[in-house]
Amino acid sequence: MPANIQELQCAFSKTAQTAIDVASADLIRFNTTSSDIADVELMVEDDAKEIGKGHEFAENTFVTAWKATKKVQCYLTAEAFGLFGAFAMGTGSAGTYTPIDPVTNTNEIELPWMTILEAIRKSGSSPVLNRALFGCVVDKFSIALKKGAGRSNSTISVDLIGTGKHDDASSLAMPDKTPVHLLPAASLTCTINGTDYITAKTFEEFDFAWNNNVRDGYFPGSGFQVDGDPTSGQVQGRMEFGDREMTSSFLARFQNGSTELSKLSAQTEGTLAVGLSGGTGYAGTIAMGQVRFKTSKVDNTNGIVTVKTDMSALYNQTTGFAGLVTLTATNSLGTVGRA
Repeated sequence: MPANIQELQCAFSKTAQTAIDVASADLIRFNTTSSDIADVELMVEDDAKEIGKGHEFAENTFVTAWKATKKVQCYLTAEAFGLFGAFAMGTGSAGTYTPIDPVTNTNEIELPWMTILEAIRKSGSSPVLNRALFGCVVDKFSIALKKGAGRSNSTISVDLIGTGKHDDASSLAMPDKTPVHLLPAASLTCTINGTDYITAKTFEEFDFAWNNNVRDGYFPGSGFQVDGDPTSGQVQGRMEFGDREMTSSFLARFQNGSTELSKLSAQTEGTLAVGLSGGTGYAGTIAMGQVRFKTSKVDNTNGIVTVKTDMSALYNQTTGFAGLVTLTATNSLGTVGRA
């Protein structure tokens, strides 16, 4: 029987796997707004280019490797912010998450591994999909706050990459949905480089993105989909970040007294503090210790004169990675990610 995409259920491990190919069973589940089903791609080669066959056509094919990716989009909640923020940054405790310091972190440049469970009619007599992906890490993580009414003014998008190791008949239990608490854009508090944009009532949009630029994890000895079986396809054996990138920008109304252009030309330095509330006990914050404006362009948005400003966050040798950016999540999830 055919299945509707609305039947797709996705769960994510709350704490990191202890080994890259060992599932973490403490799964949490919530609704998403994206209809993406994970891409679990088998790579197959043939021998068409090999010499000695007497012709240019393939005579055989060979299973070589597996790739796995998953895109997640959902309304921004205290739970999604905490879960994906922790795995994207790489280290944290008590709801505070900062980028991995490879010098002091036990795992060096290895990102925390997440288990993903996807299912359609998992508990039925004829499951359509029942698949677990192992060793998944956050490649990209972004938050967008827009103007307008409705939940869509506050969203989170995540690109995940897996090792390729998977189980198409997973014994992991699909959990009940975790209660979530929306962090609506209307709750925003925002001070950037000395200006409280909420008090000024000039704010239009805010965007934040973190990119781990995950490295290729195939190497001699990285392993196979079926342990010890070279015909089952190679999988990635390490999931390391590359040159990490952080971008952040905002759109505000430009009027008499606006300081974006003068702060840009003077390279004025300040801090960034963005906060969202989902009610008592539920919140999310982004803090940057040293911010300068990189570009400020005056234009118009729907007929209102605005200024679009891109920011540079600077690394400080004294405050380290915590001073570069710190994400704080307040929710009821408890321990999340990897310490």
